[in-house]
Parts: sequence; C-alpha cells; structure tokens
Amino acid sequence: FFADMIDGKLGCEFISDEIPPVIFYDPTKFIVTQTGNKINRKSNLSGLERILVAGKTIIEEGTTIRGDFATISIGQFCVICENTVLQPGEQEFKGKIAYVPMQIGDYTIIEKDSKVEAASIGSYVHIGKNCVIGRRCVMLDCSVLTEGSVLSPGAVVPPFSVFSGDPAEFVEKLPVCFAEECKDHSRDYYNNFRKKEPS
Repeated sequence: FFADMIDGKLGCEFISDEIPPVIFYDPTKFIVTQTGNKINRKSNLSGLERILVAGKTIIEEGTTIRGDFATISIGQFCVICENTVLQPGEQEFKGKIAYVPMQIGDYTIIEKDSKVEAASIGSYVHIGKNCVIGRRCVMLDCSVLTEGSVLSPGAVVPPFSVFSGDPAEFVEKLPVCFAEECKDHSRDYYNNFRKKEPS
C-alpha cells in the first residue's frame, strides 16, 4: 500500500484515490493497548516508561525504539514499519554527551528498514524505505523523504517539501491537499488492519 501512495518515479505524486487493502494480522503476534495501538510482540522497545504513543498507531515486527536514551513521543494514526529504528540523536552539552528527545506527530508513516535519529518529525510526513535521518534533524509537517534518501545531521525539511538523494535535497513542492490525503490514508490503513478471526 505505501508504495502506491507515492509515485514510483520521483516519489512525489500523492495518489489520493486508492484505498488500502484489508490486512488480517495474527492476534497472537500483536499487543493491542487500551488506546488502540497495535504493537508487534517482536518489536524491541527499550525504556518503555519513556515511549509515549498517543493511540491507534501500528508498530510492526523488528522495529527498535530506544526510549532508554531519551523520551520518544509518537502521535496517533502513525505506522512504524518493519525493522525501523527510532533512536534519539546525541549531542554534546557542557562537555558531556546528552540525547535529544524525539517527537513524531500524527498521521506519519515511516517505511521499513529506515533509521531515524531526528529531533522532530511533524504530522502528515512520509518517510520511504531504507532512509537514514541524521541526528537532530527536523522534518516539518507535510513533508516527504523518498526511498533510500539520507538526511544529513541537523538538516531541516520545510513543510510541503519533497527531499530526495544522498545527501537529500529539495526536489519538489507538495500540493496543499497533502495533509488531508495523509489523514485519510492513515485512518483507512488502521481501520483495514484487522484481527484475523479463528477459522
């Protein structure tokens, strides 16, 4: 589904008329929280008391979230795909190494095999497969990082922007409807991610 949201050529044309397919998950492999988060049992969550997930977010198999370094806050209706790493970035402060808390907004998708050390990822953000987001980066609302891109430490991605490449650079503006399309697709994906009933 996620590959269909972004055009295969440039990764920048949002497809608004495709509804995500129904995916049936094995309920023995997921923990469903009171707020509707669906967390794969084979994800690696360290420092649970500092991992804050707003609700109705899906965390897939093999994901690593390092709350033991600093607080990581994730909004609602997000999807963190397989083998993604969320790790607060480090910085030197008064001669010592400190870790910067990470904030991720609502309706944001991080595709599989990506590593994120950003300080802030906004709402309505799409991060492609195999991306690397360096320490203290900021991706503002309504932005896209295309598959395989590398965002240099401290980089800032403006709103309604597509960045691509290694190092990632601006390639295109996004339409004003991008936020609404992200919201619709994220909600549809969550609602179609359904528990497999016993046969």
